[in-house]
Amino acid sequence: MSAVDGNLTPVGAKSQALLALLASSPDRTRTRRWLAEKLWSDRGPDQASGSLRQALTDNRATLGKHSGLLGADRQNVWLDADRVAVEVTEAPHPEFLEGIDVRDPEFGVWLRMERLRRETPRPPDAGMSAESPMHHAATPSLRRGAAARPVVIMLRSQPASDALALLEDLLIDCVSLSLRETLGLHVYGRRPAQLPLRWIEVTVQAFVTGTGKRGLRVRASEGETGRLLWTGGSAPLPASGPMADDLETILFANQVVEALGDVLTLTPASGVPNDALALQRLAMRKMWTMQPGRMAEAESLFALADQMEPRGVIKAWQAQLRVFQMIERHDGANPAMHEEAMELCAQALEREPNNSMVLAVVAYAR
Repeated sequence: MSAVDGNLTPVGAKSQALLALLASSPDRTRTRRWLAEKLWSDRGPDQASGSLRQALTDNRATLGKHSGLLGADRQNVWLDADRVAVEVTEAPHPEFLEGIDVRDPEFGVWLRMERLRRETPRPPDAGMSAESPMHHAATPSLRRGAAARPVVIMLRSQPASDALALLEDLLIDCVSLSLRETLGLHVYGRRPAQLPLRWIEVTVQAFVTGTGKRGLRVRASEGETGRLLWTGGSAPLPASGPMADDLETILFANQVVEALGDVLTLTPASGVPNDALALQRLAMRKMWTMQPGRMAEAESLFALADQMEPRGVIKAWQAQLRVFQMIERHDGANPAMHEEAMELCAQALEREPNNSMVLAVVAYAR
């Protein structure tokens, strides 16, 4: 940011990002809540609000006698549109916000979408706001699927002859199926002769408590370093009898899948989700809030994830999102939403007709 008497760019990365978010927004205005969610998504509401106040204070101090360019009230923050001119260098020149280092997944998603929007040619009348769905193809450089993800190696602790080995195998089968169908991961039942570059080792341990009940524990560690990533245990299981359909076992298997999904996709070293699966999972979290703005963001994230790695499960979740939007009447009584949801269901089944997650979501959507 510059003025007639010199450079007024703030030092802190998030203070710079705050100005970028405002400068790229309609009317140069955003709500406090939206800004806090984009820059401090890993903090509670009160702490995020406090961080936003501090960033505003830092920016005003940097602006000095020009601090009036940055305004705020209890609801909104803005740049004075009458006194601030925004210049954006379009592709193929330097990348939008090149060099900025803000380690927050929500800001990373926003930045990725803004860069894609600027890099992809669009018709003159194809205007798109920062929160609207994308209707264009991804550039080749952004087409990243599962190639960069680590594989998962699931191991039992008991020898095959032990009675507890069956319990471990049942959990491994359940978790492996979900990892493959829901997350699109490659899962091994033993260590391959040649280990991949990146791998996660998941060990399942079945045990018997002092009261005779059975239990399960799971430990996930980074294969290359041995760094412990996650541990968890099930609630007490029946002392005998079948376990495959036991509710506690199913709940524990889901917990393991969600934990591994978070480890593998939502905490990249750079803080910027750059994988289709990471975008898909962020979209699902936004979708379930039932808030119009967040569901619109989920729509864009699903679209971007599908452009990067086309999968039936993404189409299924897009159909479910359309159903939620119809129920909540986010687009009034738009009759086209019904047909669009049905078409998305058909595309999901065409892509992955034997995926149990696709079948379940499509059935629910219908």
